[in-house]
Amino acid sequence: LIYDFKDGGGSLDLISLLPDELSQQEKMKFSKIGVQIPSMRDLYSRARLDTYLSRALNVPLQYGRLSPIDERQYVLTLDYTLKMLNIHERYECGIPVIIEGETGVGKTALVGMLSQLWNHSWLSQW
Repeated sequence: LIYDFKDGGGSLDLISLLPDELSQQEKMKFSKIGVQIPSMRDLYSRARLDTYLSRALNVPLQYGRLSPIDERQYVLTLDYTLKMLNIHERYECGIPVIIEGETGVGKTALVGMLSQLWNHSWLSQW
């Protein structure tokens, strides 16, 4: 997945779940075309996850964090961030999504949090 990650200019981040398995040559090729590959440590940082969701969902950050996540005391993990980004992509493309899993794994909480972020994005535009 590649998301626009702008801070004063344009750059791209590649979300790779195995960044350490990329060779230095592969990393250099990506770097030459302006694509950054964050380390696994960076991918687990709350600031990085908030920034990805903020950019993809057009939700403004407040003090570097997504306030709807803090307000609901939602525990944001890399796994849930990737799931929200994937669901959002499909929603934007008009592709139906089916979420399945065992009872109690967080399906409803995930969709509820994503809905809060979508609503916050919409409300912040007014």
